[in-house]
Amino acid sequence: MKTTLITLFFANALFFSCRQSAVDPVSGPTGAAREVASGAGGGGTTACSPVSNFVVKGDYRAGETGTSTIDVAYAVKPCDKNQVAEVKIEIIEFSTKAVLAATGNLPLSGKYAFAQRGLYGVYTAKITVTEAGTGVVLGTQQFSVNLVPKGV
Repeated sequence: MKTTLITLFFANALFFSCRQSAVDPVSGPTGAAREVASGAGGGGTTACSPVSNFVVKGDYRAGETGTSTIDVAYAVKPCDKNQVAEVKIEIIEFSTKAVLAATGNLPLSGKYAFAQRGLYGVYTAKITVTEAGTGVVLGTQQFSVNLVPKGV
């Protein structure tokens, strides 16, 4: 009986010690909006997201040129018509969290392409919308793509 109780105690302790208690912002759910600042709250109001369109596609292209690409199409519309929004896109290596490219002062809608030789693995494209005058983050979204060779 004593051995059984000790075994259950250690199994329970091991189970709870392996739980993940927090989610890293970059490795969180892909494509999920993360509102940092939003309009005035109230009973039952829905927060506005300034990112109205965010599409990310990756292409390995090893056989053609050896250069892989990550293509981003986006559209941003400020929630308040009096706000002046700035758009920034980052390309992040998923495993190391290293920022491979960051570009700011983009137009409110458009396309962004990142190309580099030797890209292989999982990469995250992240869009951040800030208010031009204050730098306050109005909203962010991110999406991860897997760049792997296609079967021959």
